[in-house]
Amino acid sequence: MPWNKIYQLYQELQRYVGWTDEDARRVAAVAGLVEPHVEGLIDDFYEEIDRHPEARKVITGGAEQIARLKQTLHAWLRDLVAGRYDKDYVSRRWRVGLRHVEIGLSQVFTNAALSRLRRGLVDILDQTWPGEMSDLLATRRSLNMLLDLDLAIIEDAYQSEFSQRQQRSDRLAAIGQVAGGVAHELRNPLNVVKTSIYYLLNTRAPAPEKVKQHLERIDRQIGLADRVITALSDFARLPVPELQPVVLRDCIQEVLELNPLPEEITVTVDLPASLPRRMPMLPVPDWGCRGRP
Repeated sequence: MPWNKIYQLYQELQRYVGWTDEDARRVAAVAGLVEPHVEGLIDDFYEEIDRHPEARKVITGGAEQIARLKQTLHAWLRDLVAGRYDKDYVSRRWRVGLRHVEIGLSQVFTNAALSRLRRGLVDILDQTWPGEMSDLLATRRSLNMLLDLDLAIIEDAYQSEFSQRQQRSDRLAAIGQVAGGVAHELRNPLNVVKTSIYYLLNTRAPAPEKVKQHLERIDRQIGLADRVITALSDFARLPVPELQPVVLRDCIQEVLELNPLPEEITVTVDLPASLPRRMPMLPVPDWGCRGRP
């Protein structure tokens, strides 16, 4: 994980919202006020989850898992008011977003849960604040800024991981769909090879030019099969299509060989004399010409 880049993003977000060292000092100063009420915050947090099936369904380990999750939330709250918002702090927040993708928790519940924690923390400050109202309002602003920054990093991690997983899933699904087509593309040249081998094995004293013609056909079809396999590997890497010149007559001949027509159908290839032998830079991948006649 590129933690330096993620931390740089966090610092940029801090500048964007106007976060300062004074904000960090204000939040750290309320740690003593928050700590006695942390257990109540945590219990309320998980009691609310239990009332929402979509949120509760990701908790599959029963009481033991809930106990571990409560310890994790306690550590999260302790970090929140520790006053140290460095690279380690950001990496821990980022991992929260990753974990939510892994367990299948929708990000909307993360937003709602953080809102509930925010309300609980603000209520604690309102009920226990020992100083001036102006200082309380400034501290509430700093705390809200910090929670917004936390949420931004968690959401960024969630969206990044979710997007990567979706891309991998889409690519695997596409490869699965292509597999059937690839099987067909390989079967065509194999059928041509099989036909030529049958001819060579069963024809008595075939003319030398016929032998040469069938051997060349076999060689072409083996090359075509190899290109199909290579193209499948390239597809998995999503390559940029390669432009290359195409000999149109050879392309048509290859299509006809791969897709033999009934004997009663005669194919006439009529190419104008003015047509260049090689068509300039047609955007086709290096699979040969395997279209339909």
